[in-house]
Amino acid sequence: MSTKKCQVCGSEFEPKKPQTVLCRDCRREARALEEEASDRLPEITSVDRVLSRGTAASNPGHVRVNWLHTFRSWPLQTAASVMFSMVVGIVTLSSVLQKTGRPGIAAIAGLVAGIAMLFMIWIPWSRVMIYGCANPGIVVDAEKGLVAVMTDLDCGGGESFQVVKIVKQPLHRMTDGPPENGQRVGTVAGYSGDGSKGHWETFEPCVVGCITRDTKVVERILNSFDDENWQSLKLGLKEVPKPYKTGQWRVLQDTV
Repeated sequence: MSTKKCQVCGSEFEPKKPQTVLCRDCRREARALEEEASDRLPEITSVDRVLSRGTAASNPGHVRVNWLHTFRSWPLQTAASVMFSMVVGIVTLSSVLQKTGRPGIAAIAGLVAGIAMLFMIWIPWSRVMIYGCANPGIVVDAEKGLVAVMTDLDCGGGESFQVVKIVKQPLHRMTDGPPENGQRVGTVAGYSGDGSKGHWETFEPCVVGCITRDTKVVERILNSFDDENWQSLKLGLKEVPKPYKTGQWRVLQDTV
């Protein structure tokens, strides 16, 4: 029987099935990581069902956001959300003060409104990283932080709608970084658009290494993709115009 090289540890092994890409030890470790991650996951809530519009990811990310690491990865976005929440709090404070004339109550109302707005911004996004879909990505311009990610936007229409999206990510903050051009990365994304068309309009992938410092989670996501996933991304990327820039392109229509 022919041998293969394990995609994780590089050791030679004899696969029982042609599609097997990991040696026995790495498969056992990957299963253990999946079981461990599953044990730590919170239950899907009604909020999650609303956010996902009743759909279920084919490959859920199951990634818990490390907030400190995430804030360091996206400092400007973090500052913007904090500033917006402060504005909401100040507006609420002013409104309550005008109506009641009581500074104490107005201050409490403003503080509660500001904190509530901050949680309304951060919490739904963090839930997407748990139930959102994991997709394979590849670094196409490490200097500019550009990552190409591939997914199928089909949401039940029955017709494949494969796209490659290039996004800018804070790769210098990656747990498994700094990256090189051509490096494979795992991502998790939420999807948006008019699902009545049979497919979503777009998705917003985040590189896993930019939202968690847990290297086991990063490895688990990478191990969830098989050879076919990476080959599809490679073929799809060939249809994306160069030089690479942020954007989304439908690809592999001839193979559907």
